[in-house]
Amino acid sequence: MKMHKNHLRLLILLLLVLLACAGYMTVGVHFENQKLFAYAMRIRTPKLIAMLITAFAIGSASIVFQSIINNTVQEVITKENLSDIYKVDFEIMQIEGKPLSIYY
Repeated sequence: MKMHKNHLRLLILLLLVLLACAGYMTVGVHFENQKLFAYAMRIRTPKLIAMLITAFAIGSASIVFQSIINNTVQEVITKENLSDIYKVDFEIMQIEGKPLSIYY
């Protein structure tokens, strides 16, 4: 069941990326003038490819970095964990229902 849920999330993310790509390529483009449309596609296509390559590279680098330092993103951060990591004591208070950390 867990694997199925992850596949669904990846599919939803892929659809959102494709929707964003389509929006970037088509918003503000004059479809009635063929020359303007071709010019816009010629300008926007390399930019879109560069953005996708950059996004993939940053995501991959983040995963590799987190793997090297053995940092699990799902780790639950507690007051004790933070005290051990940063070697400080602090208190977590609630102001208007929102947590506020006070260091001392």
